[in-house]
Amino acid sequence: MSWLVKAADIGITATKIGFHLWHVSGMNKQDPVVKLNKKFIGNLGVSRQTRYRALNDLANAGLITIEQKNGHYPEVTLIFRSSRQSS
Repeated sequence: MSWLVKAADIGITATKIGFHLWHVSGMNKQDPVVKLNKKFIGNLGVSRQTRYRALNDLANAGLITIEQKNGHYPEVTLIFRSSRQSS
């Protein structure tokens, strides 16, 4: 199952955030690490609680990892899998 299909199974907010993470990753030359910041956060149009719930749902699904340091925005790493792998 593809990354995006798994995100879509979680819900619309997770899908929206997933698309945005992939977009930013592509702009950063395919770097799987996306540092969330005020600009990233503000462009999503969802509340802070909803955003973090969706990020946690993506992490629980094995699609991302989240590194949170006190006083800083989280750093998200996209987990790429080969299309041959089954889940």
